[in-house]
Amino acid sequence: MVASNNFSIMALGRIVCGVGFVLTTMYFSKVTIDWFEGRELATAMGILIISWPGGIALSQAIHPLVSLEVGWRGAVSTASIFCLGSAVIFYALYKPPELIQPHSKPIKQESKLSKEEWRKTILAALSWAFYNAGYLVFLSFAFLALIEIGVSTLTAAAALSFCSFLIMLSIPLGGFLADKFSLHEVIVFVSSFIGIVSLLLLPLGSFWLTFSFLFGAFGMSGGGIIIALAGQAMSANRRAFGMGILQTIYFFFAAVSPTIAGWLYDYVGTSKFALAFAASLFFFALLTYYFFMKTCKN
Repeated sequence: MVASNNFSIMALGRIVCGVGFVLTTMYFSKVTIDWFEGRELATAMGILIISWPGGIALSQAIHPLVSLEVGWRGAVSTASIFCLGSAVIFYALYKPPELIQPHSKPIKQESKLSKEEWRKTILAALSWAFYNAGYLVFLSFAFLALIEIGVSTLTAAAALSFCSFLIMLSIPLGGFLADKFSLHEVIVFVSSFIGIVSLLLLPLGSFWLTFSFLFGAFGMSGGGIIIALAGQAMSANRRAFGMGILQTIYFFFAAVSPTIAGWLYDYVGTSKFALAFAASLFFFALLTYYFFMKTCKN
């Protein structure tokens, strides 16, 4: 991307970046489950998934300054350097559990799932996909919703920035509390309920700051618990293949949902229906989580 002025070459570079992101997302999810299966998995996955918004926040703080000084090519190069440095550090320091834990043994991976594993993997993937899709729609339209009810641009940006900061704290905290006190189902239900109510009432104008706070502090706190379902959905020797299936379903919904929300916004001319759509996605995340747990109990 940096070395070319040709759009096709730059687009190809962007596609390669996307492929790398997908592969690393699958890989890091798998190795985290390998390490923490049967232990504080929701906590570990909660910490892992906030690296995404954390990286975005770091990028927003650094890359505009770099771009002002040396141009956009310098900003993109900086991002590449961060990725390369992280890859080198991970390669040098990471050890699989079988090399550290005496009771662990190398596991030969299989490229197949049983019928029950397919069912669980699809349900886990749908719950994770709906949860993330709802968040993406919130990110896309919450700012517009606040502007529509008369909130100033600066105040809206500051409120949503603080909301994002709260989300980064609430996700690992929710996972920790779930692992510590065995409250996985309770936290997912309560957080989903608060998230749904906050998304529905935020664009109505009254107490918008309260609902922004509630969504950030509680509405997303079930994320680590939901992605940890992947550890229960498939056996360890099929996890690499299973995580590929799970992430494929996730990325499909993550790509489609903001487009649907955008169509709703264009059709009705207000962000209220877009955020209502986000609320429905959170409801379906909760519903598929419930069906997953019911499947496991049966």
